[in-house]
Amino acid sequence: MPKRVEHAQRRAHITDALVRVAAAEGLHAVTMRAVAAEAGMSLNLVQYYFETKARLLHAALERLEQQSHQRWSARLAGLPHPVTAHAFIEAFLAEALPTDDASRAFHLVWTSYAVLAMTDPELAAQPFVEGPDRLERQLTAVLEQAQQEGTLDRQRDAAAEAVHLLSLSHGLGTSVLVGQRRADAAMGILRAHLDQLFQPSVRPYQARIPRQAVRDNPSQGKKAGPHGADAYRSRIVDGRRYCCSPSPAARRCCSCVASHVPRDRSRKVSPSGLLNRREGPSF
Repeated sequence: MPKRVEHAQRRAHITDALVRVAAAEGLHAVTMRAVAAEAGMSLNLVQYYFETKARLLHAALERLEQQSHQRWSARLAGLPHPVTAHAFIEAFLAEALPTDDASRAFHLVWTSYAVLAMTDPELAAQPFVEGPDRLERQLTAVLEQAQQEGTLDRQRDAAAEAVHLLSLSHGLGTSVLVGQRRADAAMGILRAHLDQLFQPSVRPYQARIPRQAVRDNPSQGKKAGPHGADAYRSRIVDGRRYCCSPSPAARRCCSCVASHVPRDRSRKVSPSGLLNRREGPSF
């Protein structure tokens, strides 16, 4: 019986040979003949599976993407379940950095391909950006789920944050690839960004004096002032309460200052309504 040929395995063998040549000599130095020699095949056989160099390069990118997803899945499998959005994205970012030979080859080939595609119309015609687009959609879905679960601020734009994460990981990956920084330093930057992204939103507390509280408590002042009592915040300094209104008009109002400052004959109020700078703090 004739020997059965596994075409998928043969295609994978050829693309793996291309990755080895690209990792050793650079993607610009890759030729169909060099790939055939590395794979131990004839040039005609390589051209049978891949008619052009552009298609071979794109197939190599898809192969590297599949391998990266497998390593990513292995990282996720080792995490406690259920996997949180924070842990899910951190596992992706850890895989995206070139920390070993496999991830380094992926980053090197993809970055080199993108650079060559800028000046080579045949390479640019290949749908090589489909991989990043899929990752972007996947990360967006994870972030939207986190918003529904309450672990991510709903005010954030999930799609924009996904783009930010991918751009940050690509940029840091390149910096590791060229030796600008170590992989652990780059991962520290990514973790810090994630911690900030998933930090609960805390809105600044603004103390207000309700109208009813002013009426019920004479110590708050008998007069509310022309701007309304609930428009003011107050501070207590050295046992005295001072008006802390954000409105310049209110700070210039004598009745507002008088209503919020306890009667103290030693403290003078200027005609403009502001406290004397030598006698007390100014706001």
